[in-house]
Amino acid sequence: MKRNTHGFTLIELLVVIAIISILAGLLRAGLRGAMSSARDARCKSQLVMFSRAIDFYKIDWDQEFPYYLSNLFPKNYGSDTGYVCPKDWTKGEDGGVPDTVKNSTTSFMPSVQYSETDDTDSNVTYKEYRNTDITRCSYIYEFCIADCSWAPGYTWLEKKKEQIKEGGFGRVPIVRCFWHGKQQKSGVAFAEGAKIFNVGSGDRNFFYSRPRWEDDI
Repeated sequence: MKRNTHGFTLIELLVVIAIISILAGLLRAGLRGAMSSARDARCKSQLVMFSRAIDFYKIDWDQEFPYYLSNLFPKNYGSDTGYVCPKDWTKGEDGGVPDTVKNSTTSFMPSVQYSETDDTDSNVTYKEYRNTDITRCSYIYEFCIADCSWAPGYTWLEKKKEQIKEGGFGRVPIVRCFWHGKQQKSGVAFAEGAKIFNVGSGDRNFFYSRPRWEDDI
């Protein structure tokens, strides 16, 4: 009996389908990685633009820092969408630190940052000095004039200026992004190993750190 040389056998079709599925999975993973890297790059760019905008603001205001990050808009930082990190799954609603781990009810990095540094927090002190045209912001501005909860009697701006004068803090961050911190698959917040994006207050260089940037000095 002659073997049928036309078409594929069932086994051959299954093998082809399996190979296509594997290749498609690899392609999806590669695309996800590329998209994630692109979002990281865009966030870094936005942070650097904030640092430059702060420098221009200081030129206009006799070397004084803006009270809040929103004060840069629109003259020194003209993009309101630039206040939202591309990896912020709440689109700026949660402010500088996510309330919960994505797709869960687990607290995200509890007790590693302070809500008063969130530019859009309705409870911040001196909120009348912020620009209400900015309603969503993913970034933390640590030189704001809100009262500093971990240093009673100081505003954040005053405490940060003191840290710079004390020396040893060559990379005091001025603007930070917490939205790139990796999370454990179990849904538990992954705080200690998180990768936080920062722009330094002195040389304005971009750098990574843990949530408590002092731990990396």
